[in-house]
Amino acid sequence: MTSPKQIGFHVPYTWDDATYMTCTLADLATQLGLPVSILSSQSHDDNIHHRWDRLVLSGKRHRFNEWQSNCSHLVWFDLPRTKVEYAAKNHKVNIYVPLWHRLQADLVDSLDLFDLVVCTHPGIHELMRDVVGSKAVLLPWSCGLPIVSESMPSDTRRIYVPIDSYTARAFGSPLLNALRILLEASHDTMLTIAYTKNWSRSSLNVLGELIRRYPKRVRVLKKPNHAERIEAYQRHDWTFVPSLRENVGLFVNESLHCRKPVVAFDAPPHGSLLPARCSTLIPCDTADNWAGAVEVKPNLACVVDYLRSLVEEPGIMQALAQNPWPWLESNKQASHDSWQQFWQLA
Repeated sequence: MTSPKQIGFHVPYTWDDATYMTCTLADLATQLGLPVSILSSQSHDDNIHHRWDRLVLSGKRHRFNEWQSNCSHLVWFDLPRTKVEYAAKNHKVNIYVPLWHRLQADLVDSLDLFDLVVCTHPGIHELMRDVVGSKAVLLPWSCGLPIVSESMPSDTRRIYVPIDSYTARAFGSPLLNALRILLEASHDTMLTIAYTKNWSRSSLNVLGELIRRYPKRVRVLKKPNHAERIEAYQRHDWTFVPSLRENVGLFVNESLHCRKPVVAFDAPPHGSLLPARCSTLIPCDTADNWAGAVEVKPNLACVVDYLRSLVEEPGIMQALAQNPWPWLESNKQASHDSWQQFWQLA
């Protein structure tokens, strides 16, 4: 079996799932002794990851055709058909990691250009298997962090709330109002709210009011990098992930590796990603798109009541933190072994 000469990642290097996953997989490839190259398909952002930011190549300065010639394997998170087709004609091993809510119906025919489609949860795997058959493999995502084995119980209600850009746009003001009501009802609750994109004007007004009213109880992290995100999990008792469109479960996986239980909406793919021993899920309505990707339609009153019940009974989350979570280690090992195998395809 031929060893790869370089693993290439083609990604818009910005504050999104694809970039976070790229950094994790690039770290894994490096640990395996494999050379890595990341080509950004747009002007890339900075302060995302302490190692990979400075090594990202600009698509404006480096031609794709020349870049791919130095790679044996290419990992993709989107479907730029012309580029994937060119790489396939040059005998590159094309590996696709589909993101549920970024799939486009008119590009499904491009899937035959990939040698392997790595699916991170059963929902996307079922769809991909119908299209590409045995090329689709199911491999739950692992962030690759060291797994914290114990968590000290705390009587404080320190909650970390990472908010993705879509949720901020679609549910920003109602979500912040729910957190405001929670702070009013529980004087022991402390929040850290993290976000990556600018809020709407109305949401910014609500956020500003939260900070003014609770300067010692509300902290804001704008565009936290990888290290700041991990530190935030560790400083809190649990994580509330209010994602309306979940692709992979990055934040929930990172939180669990830091031994912090998770609160999220009761919608796929969370059911397959979050066993009851480590999480609790908020009831919600949902809607599906053409690919079966599920979008949460939250009820503000339900969100408030559910979060309030958790801060009024801290023992619920404390008990979850003390449960054994053995699947984390097995998923991490499976990810290590599987990607090592994927990258040795020839």
